[in-house]
Amino acid sequence: MVTLVKKNKKSMFADYTKGSLHKHIFYILISLVCAAFARNLVQIVDMLFLSWLNDHSITAGVSASKAVLKCVAPVGGGMGVATGTIVGHYMGTQNVKGVKRLLVHAVTMSLTIGSSLCLLVYIFKREFFFGFLKGDPTVYPYFVRYLTPMLISLPLMNLNMIFTMVRSSIGDLKGTLYLVLLMSFINVTLDPLFIFVWHGDTLGAGLATLLSRVVVVIIGYLRFKYKFKVWSKIRPKKIVADIKMLLKYFIPATLTATAPSFFVILNIKIASSYGKEVVSTVGMISMVTQLCIGTMNMNMKNAVAPIVAQNYAKGEYDRILKVLKSAIVIIIIFMIFMTIFFNIGGSSLIAHAFHLKGLSYTLMVTYYNYVAVGSVCSGICFAGIGCLNAIGKPAYSTFLNLFRMVVLGVPLMLIFHAYLPEYADYLGFSPSLGLAENGDPIHLSTLLGPLSPYLGSMTAGLITSVLAYFGIVAIIRNLKKTNPHPNVGR
Repeated sequence: MVTLVKKNKKSMFADYTKGSLHKHIFYILISLVCAAFARNLVQIVDMLFLSWLNDHSITAGVSASKAVLKCVAPVGGGMGVATGTIVGHYMGTQNVKGVKRLLVHAVTMSLTIGSSLCLLVYIFKREFFFGFLKGDPTVYPYFVRYLTPMLISLPLMNLNMIFTMVRSSIGDLKGTLYLVLLMSFINVTLDPLFIFVWHGDTLGAGLATLLSRVVVVIIGYLRFKYKFKVWSKIRPKKIVADIKMLLKYFIPATLTATAPSFFVILNIKIASSYGKEVVSTVGMISMVTQLCIGTMNMNMKNAVAPIVAQNYAKGEYDRILKVLKSAIVIIIIFMIFMTIFFNIGGSSLIAHAFHLKGLSYTLMVTYYNYVAVGSVCSGICFAGIGCLNAIGKPAYSTFLNLFRMVVLGVPLMLIFHAYLPEYADYLGFSPSLGLAENGDPIHLSTLLGPLSPYLGSMTAGLITSVLAYFGIVAIIRNLKKTNPHPNVGR
């Protein structure tokens, strides 16, 4: 797959400043999406195997753990974006020495911050579960058993995020795909052994993930050091300058990645008011959505970033605008395809795979048939975020995502949750959509309670995506006039 990316004849690395932008986006996106799909599929398989134990306490424990992990995971995403962006600038000017030095300093910084945060989360896990999530006491043991190995493995996952972004910037798309497939294979192979043979329930699922991440990070390090030779010793004289440069992108990018965590945590909190069956189902919806839709939306940001970064380093602003437009077209086509898939039976297939019945089944099918299409707005926003980071405007990308998820998203989620079910009943528009396991009818107003956060978030995404597109186009055109030759990557 690497050979499909145009490379400079004097370098073994990819050159995204030449050739077809559509092909560059497509090849990077395919690599990242396949890798992310395999990575997220592992999480789905965890939940799928655990759901076969027919205990809502177990699956609810995993859902609650995911909400907590969302608080720490953005560190890896933020450091990955920061490292990938700066490496993209370096590659735009063929500064390989800068890549070597930056990579080892980014890894050191990520391990220090990530490990400290994971330890802090573990110390306060009980307060978070009972104090904030208002969790069920019967769920707590499974929550801890899954959370513990996942927290241990999270700093390793953060390193893998850095390696993935750097590989995209230098054109090692094949390495990204193969390593994630290896990680997925190890995890899926160990899951049934640890869950069913060893009877490890959530602890077994977490340990399988931990072992798979250890193997992949070791191989990724060896690949950088010996194949691409982009690894060096820590340079004390340069580390302060590199940390300052990384922080310029890391802090905004981490805040950007943290914003969706507000949605996940608030959504689980709202779902907990409807019982552990709804908490379990909402957790499944989050995982499946991350697999089927999030892999495209979030990786569009990572796909456009290295292309835009290299073109920005050379002052190719017209190509940057073309990258943004191409990304939006790809996202719209993808969401049309997924909506058709869900409505011709895909949503029912997913629900049956998790052995869902009654309210859980109806909730999941309704979400994917009618609500999930709104995720197209998130995809457009993520494409814009990738462009803003790559042109040296990380604070703008942070504002964009915080505006979408917090300033607009959280209030609309709460407003929709408070009033949508009530008004559905008031207007008499609450038809029966199925039967619960006890035989009671499931009305639309019953589903609007758990679904209202999604509707609020997607309304915020629609407003933000329109504003973001025109704002980013204006910024790029202004940079073309005021800064035709950016001094980056030197």
